[in-house]
Amino acid sequence: DWWDLSVELAQQVTERVANPQHARVLQVGCGDSPLGELLYRSFRHVHNIDVSPLVIQRMRQRYPIEQWPGLTFEEADVRQARPRLPFDIIVDKGGAWDLLRRSRPALNKLRAFIQESLRPGGLYFVVTDQEPADFEQDCENLGTLEGGIEFWGHVRAIWSYVVLRDVHGEPSLLQQQPH
Repeated sequence: DWWDLSVELAQQVTERVANPQHARVLQVGCGDSPLGELLYRSFRHVHNIDVSPLVIQRMRQRYPIEQWPGLTFEEADVRQARPRLPFDIIVDKGGAWDLLRRSRPALNKLRAFIQESLRPGGLYFVVTDQEPADFEQDCENLGTLEGGIEFWGHVRAIWSYVVLRDVHGEPSLLQQQPH
């Protein structure tokens, strides 16, 4: 767990989503983090992908499907993979965004993957060490998800963002925050 933020992140994602037990979650670049398990406690369907076959093998051994129905692991590279189902939430904690953001072509492939994987009204949670102005500039340059970016929080030099996919009249999963 690169930044030791899994407990905080799972709690914050769950608190931000109305009816989490009905949402489908995709974690990109899952590594061997406990985040998938923590999200599974609230969301009941969490699909985790990582480019490393060794990581996926380890995670499948740690979380056998017979004991963890709905918590799945798949070897996949977001630069080449095609999603099977639309997801309501995508979580990227120090994973794909951070590894691919320095290459415009790779980041474009990530953007396409997210666009295809996230249902309209869905949420893309990004946790990165990238400063807000730089993150917003990258999103603007890419036209990322054609939705809004919300600064979400800052913990120990790590920034968190929620990117809303263009909803075209569809309700967002985001909880309404009191003003």
